[in-house]
Amino acid sequence: MPRTNDDVRIEIVSFLKETLDQRGYPPSIREIGAHVGLSSPASVQHHLRRLEADGLIHRDPTRSRAISLSNEPPRAIEIPLLASVGAGYSVVAETSASEMLAVPSSMLGSGDHFALQVRGDSMIDAGIFDGDFAIVRQQPDANDGDIVIATVDDQFGTIKVLRKVGNRVLLEARNRRDPNLQIPSEITQRGRVQGKVIALWRNL
Repeated sequence: MPRTNDDVRIEIVSFLKETLDQRGYPPSIREIGAHVGLSSPASVQHHLRRLEADGLIHRDPTRSRAISLSNEPPRAIEIPLLASVGAGYSVVAETSASEMLAVPSSMLGSGDHFALQVRGDSMIDAGIFDGDFAIVRQQPDANDGDIVIATVDDQFGTIKVLRKVGNRVLLEARNRRDPNLQIPSEITQRGRVQGKVIALWRNL
């Protein structure tokens, strides 16, 4: 007996629950299609729209993979992991996502987000250590005192405290043992804010 559309949707809901239980974040459209035997992403999207209209799932249109079962709170969302960023001078911040990082949805607000792994110790007095993952909201500017990800001359990326002093913009380190890690103002005049650090993720 051939499967009906209802059969397919039951399989999708079951797969969503199984995947959320096993790894804490939902499957991709491609993974859903492979599991239920649908080769077309458009067909998967059609079934997801019907499930959402029936009140069985909830989707956030502003985020990738943001699917949750309606009787459960959202669990985790994947954001791009963009290589590493220096808490110092020498680490290059790559702009292409090599993989994704799953973080609790409660950690994120509105807007686009990405993650970077911190390398170096110039921010240890702010509680940011080598190996931590900085969760960043993408934005072109920030307020005085915010911790930001910035690039200088489009050549290297760094995580620092943004300071606005008159017409000058400074990127300050937070390491009492090595205060000379502060980036000179003549360099930061050519810098650009890529985003504000809104949270840290640390593997224990």
